[in-house]
Amino acid sequence: MNLDSAINSCPYCGESIEFFIEPLEEVQEYFEDCTVCCQPIQILVIPNIVTGTPDVRFLCANDTF
Repeated sequence: MNLDSAINSCPYCGESIEFFIEPLEEVQEYFEDCTVCCQPIQILVIPNIVTGTPDVRFLCANDTF
C-alpha cells in the first residue's frame, strides 16, 4: 500500500503537521488527533482527477464543509 503525505496546519494550534493518506478515487473523511495539542482534526481528502493530486482539508472536528 502506497501512502501519500499531506502537510497542513492544525486548525486549533496552527502547528504544521504531516499526515499520511491513502490515495483512492473516492472522497475520504476521517479523524486524527493533532500530534502537538491532541485535538481531533477532521481530515477530508477529495480526489482531483485533473491534476492527480488530492485536495486535503484539515478542519476542526465540529466544522462542516
